[in-house]
Amino acid sequence: MTMLLRGGYVFQLKDGSVNFQPGDIRLNGAYIDALAPRIKPLPGEEVWDVKGCLILPGLVNAHYHSYTNLLKGTTWGEPLEIWSTATVALGGLLTDREIAVSVLLGIAEMLHAGVTSCLDHFPHLPGLAAAAKAYNQAGFRVSLAPMLSNVYEHLVVPGVAERLPRELRRNLEATPPRSVQDFREFYLAALQEYHQPRGTIQIVVGPNAPQRASMELLEMAAELAGKYKLAIHTHLLETKWQAMIARQAGSSLVAKLNQAGLLGPKTAVAHAIWLEEKERVLLSERDSLVVHNPTSNAMLGSGRAPLIAFLQDNIRVALGTDGLNCGTNHNLLETMRWAGLLARLEEPDYKLWPGVSDLWQMATINGAAATGWEGVTGRLEPGHRADLIIVSNNSLALAPATNMPAQLILNETRLAVRDVFIDGRPVMVQGRILAFDEQDLRREAAEIGRNLVERSCPILAQTAALREAYEAAYRAYYFV
Repeated sequence: MTMLLRGGYVFQLKDGSVNFQPGDIRLNGAYIDALAPRIKPLPGEEVWDVKGCLILPGLVNAHYHSYTNLLKGTTWGEPLEIWSTATVALGGLLTDREIAVSVLLGIAEMLHAGVTSCLDHFPHLPGLAAAAKAYNQAGFRVSLAPMLSNVYEHLVVPGVAERLPRELRRNLEATPPRSVQDFREFYLAALQEYHQPRGTIQIVVGPNAPQRASMELLEMAAELAGKYKLAIHTHLLETKWQAMIARQAGSSLVAKLNQAGLLGPKTAVAHAIWLEEKERVLLSERDSLVVHNPTSNAMLGSGRAPLIAFLQDNIRVALGTDGLNCGTNHNLLETMRWAGLLARLEEPDYKLWPGVSDLWQMATINGAAATGWEGVTGRLEPGHRADLIIVSNNSLALAPATNMPAQLILNETRLAVRDVFIDGRPVMVQGRILAFDEQDLRREAAEIGRNLVERSCPILAQTAALREAYEAAYRAYYFV
């Protein structure tokens, strides 16, 4: 069954140039069938009037943690290692229904911001079924990356374990980490149950971070990725503390990933702020991608990723919004703006600053590559899946419309998204999400929030000593 989108301005990104051109688009099932300045409707074909609207590929959020949508407002002004003590504890309280609600909250915000696909780096493995069901319910494209980790977090950072009260440390280590075989079986079951690369959901191999996993676990992850042709996603060198710990131990986390067989063109590393030049070169040689998260990097004080160096080293860069309790929102326009402007602070040679087309490529084509959908989505081209957004151009940010691709990044606060198609199906029409009621979702989220505050008091009290140990180790590293 075909559908014709008629009378719009079609986004075009090619050979370093980005613009909008008058045109029509024909959809055929899940795919884009044709683009042309004018397409004659077929007999009986459904025609959508998009006169004057902008038609863009759906944006891709390439690094994201869905569970944090229910944790908005729970933290402020803490670096990653300290921030994580409360976040991990609160996230662990979520029930399956709460995980589903948190997923739907993120989907709602992303759809209104023109995002049609995300990579959800998912830490709560027992809740994977609830998350997958919610994504399927909404018809949202997702790469689910269940986290792999088998090293106690308090042993990752020197100076923390010895500062813990003995009883607390015994409690933290009372439950052994999952075995490598357990992780393998979990992934095999997830692949059997949820992996639909010809649809809208796929499983991605998701080590938490190389320092949080044994070499045996990382090698198993590489084995799975190779056997089942899966994408790979991991955090990497997010803070200066992480980088110095690795270097003081005489090791390189990038080299560790490479040794395990985890670097390659289907691998994306999130953050990558504190890489040495030789590590950037290795990523480039392996054609791995970096997912830049400028807002969470700033909020957590982690540092400023060397975006210009990535581009000069021919490293493909995608964009992520990370978590809503360590960033701002899921508006990828804002992420593009942060990425473009912060890069100017690191380099006085303005000819090296990221261009408009660079930033749009990060949010679309590179995002698709970073999430395992390269050649599937991220472009408005025949043969690609019909993941696209229809945007009103009545915004004051486009008055006058001198250079719309640049103005959308610099002047627009949020895309005025009217309609959203994913895999050829309308999932939002005239600003209304079809799969669920947003008002009901808001009410349920509010009730969960009130309940979560009450339930969190005991667990936060239990983690107070853990937080104190991290704070002491942090201050000893940075200030002594």
